[in-house]
Amino acid sequence: WLDAKPRDINSMPGYSGDLRLLENLINGVHDSMADRDIWLIPYTPGEEHTITITFPKPTEIRGIKFYNYNKSEKDVARGVRTILVKTGDKLLTPRRGVVIK
Repeated sequence: WLDAKPRDINSMPGYSGDLRLLENLINGVHDSMADRDIWLIPYTPGEEHTITITFPKPTEIRGIKFYNYNKSEKDVARGVRTILVKTGDKLLTPRRGVVIK
């Protein structure tokens, strides 16, 4: 029910065993710099980078909170810049997305 493209840093050639996995997005830990609690994907300019959550039945969502990549002070420039949120084919954010600061 949780998928991403790319899935995580382990999808890159030469990487395996990295703890920064997709499943960490839903592990309940929200304020951590530990690899076991964060998610990292390779960024490729021009490619789509998506997270897909498929609920097994209609589900009411009252809010979404995003915690951006913050492994260290050096890494604050990394992470998501703009987010688009859709449900099915319906866009819930402006077409240009929401800027994450």
